[in-house]
This record gives sequence, structure tokens and C-alpha cells, in this order.
Amino acid sequence: MRRLASAGVLFSVAILMCVGCGRNIADRAVAQSSPTAVADPVSSPATPQLVPSPLARTTSQPATPDPGKTSAAPPTPAAAYPQYASGTTPAPATVSLASSCVVPGGKQTISVVSEPNFVVGYDAQYADSKDGRTYGGMDSNGRVDSKGYYSSTWIVAPTAPVGQVTVWVAVGGSGETAFRQPTFQVKASC
Repeated sequence: MRRLASAGVLFSVAILMCVGCGRNIADRAVAQSSPTAVADPVSSPATPQLVPSPLARTTSQPATPDPGKTSAAPPTPAAAYPQYASGTTPAPATVSLASSCVVPGGKQTISVVSEPNFVVGYDAQYADSKDGRTYGGMDSNGRVDSKGYYSSTWIVAPTAPVGQVTVWVAVGGSGETAFRQPTFQVKASC
């Protein structure tokens, strides 16, 4: 029981760190970046977007059906955002979104492959800086199942603004944490 309480506290802190730090880092990155945009190589509509663990080895294929097995190519972690909480060990976590584009009123699904029974939380941040409480896409009580999987589906509100959505994801348990930041676009038509 004490272990579950510790995991809950760690997870709550991890969520706050992920959202708070990521926003500040994102603001600094935007301020320092050039006006030229860089294309996201994994956001094509035909392929799900994967955000690999810094420790996991992946290929450009969707998440491996067996969470204990990995592929051979090394990952490319997002450089601008922390990928785990300071003072913890990086947790293995692969996050994918079902759609790279969603119309207002449409559905989005997030899938996580990680260690069984780890806690999962996520919060979608929309183009106007409002989050999942306003437009959909928030869970602070998720748990990876005994086979290493977690999935959640939400409706993007009909009033959601057009633009990029960043889904801030935190996974944690047993002194391990992982933060991921997959993105998708809300568009008038996809």
C-alpha cells in the first residue's frame, strides 16, 4: 500500500514537472528558434506518431506488440523537453497517437507501452494554450495493464481551435519516470 502511495505522489509531481517545465522550455525554444519551421518526420497521416523512450530501441514501426522486446535502431529523443524527472531512472515508455490530424468533434486515441502497473497521466494542450479540461484529452489516473499497455480515447471538442496540440504524457513507478510529448493537428478537414 505504501508503494502505491509513493507512486501516486511521484506521479503527481512528475505531471506537474512535465507540464510546467515543458511549457517554459517550449517558450524558450520558440524565442530562440529561427523563423524557418522544421517538419516533423513522423507526423504523416499514414503512420502513427511514436515518441520512444531514451532507453528503448525502436524503428519507425508502431509499438512492438510485446513490451519486453525491442528493435535495433536507436531512438531520437525530443531535445527540447525533459524525458524523465531528475533524480529518477528513465522508464521505458513508447507513446503513439492514432491520428496525426483530427477535426473538431473527432476522436483521438493515445496508446502507451511501458512497464506493467506503472501509472500514466496525460493532458492535451491546444493551440490557444487551453488544455484537456476545456477541449478533451486528459487523464491523471491511468494505469498500464499487466501486459504493459495503456490506451485512452477522447473526443476533441467541436470548439477546439485549429492548430497543433501537444499531449504532455508522464509515466512512472518504482523510482522510474518518463515524459513524452507527441503532437497532432486539429484542422477543419483532414
